[in-house]
Amino acid sequence: MSQPLPSVFLAGCQKTASSWIYKCFKEHPDIYTTQKDAIHYFTIHYHEGLDWYAPFFADAKEGQTLVDTTPSYIRYAGAAQRIYDFNPNAKLIFSFRNPIDRAFSHYWHLKRREKIAYTFEDAFEYGGYGAIDMFDTWVKPGFYLEHLQPFLNVFPKEQIKVVLFDDLKQDAAAFIKGIFEFMEVDASFVPEMVTKKSNSGSKNRNKRTWKQRLLRQPPDPTEYQQGMAPHIREHLQRVYAQPNQELGTWLGRDLSHWK
Repeated sequence: MSQPLPSVFLAGCQKTASSWIYKCFKEHPDIYTTQKDAIHYFTIHYHEGLDWYAPFFADAKEGQTLVDTTPSYIRYAGAAQRIYDFNPNAKLIFSFRNPIDRAFSHYWHLKRREKIAYTFEDAFEYGGYGAIDMFDTWVKPGFYLEHLQPFLNVFPKEQIKVVLFDDLKQDAAAFIKGIFEFMEVDASFVPEMVTKKSNSGSKNRNKRTWKQRLLRQPPDPTEYQQGMAPHIREHLQRVYAQPNQELGTWLGRDLSHWK
């Protein structure tokens, strides 16, 4: 039997519950995904070739659906054509959320890991003292339809599924069931992750052990709880107003609450 390779890609977006979805995939007996998420083959490691890529899926059982979970693929336009050339019948899943909240979550992801020392307001107003391009790193990823377009240019719409973080918060079981149905695996399977919160910030961290809280507690919990400054949120609302409207039209969804 030839080496099994993925036919499904969780290709976006970072800080939109992609890790939660990945953990659900890990639980499902009909799905095989890599031991770590985000292996970046179709971007960073493409030059390594299939001999580098294939071993990540070598332990898959016969009949399992193989998934590459790399949510940053959506940010690299060239990844769409590469995935299509690899498998024109591939199915692609993209998870989106309010882009303002996504940007702030991405900021805290780096802050918790002590990769940045400044506040979100500093990054917004002063460019993070040159350390990080705030627009490119946190704002631009929220132009979802723009980043999705290269995939729409090569894949039929029926091979693409977009899910919203809003729906996960409302009904996690229905959210993941819809993904399983799209993948054509047993949709009656309910992962244990369904009973757990996703990207719920400090409330979720309170449920961790004292050691985990010590290691991952935000440097300034007050800043996290207060959120971004109102004038920054208002500015980002203007930045995202048109892109959100265009995405909502494409999805057939009202996204006017994304503020």
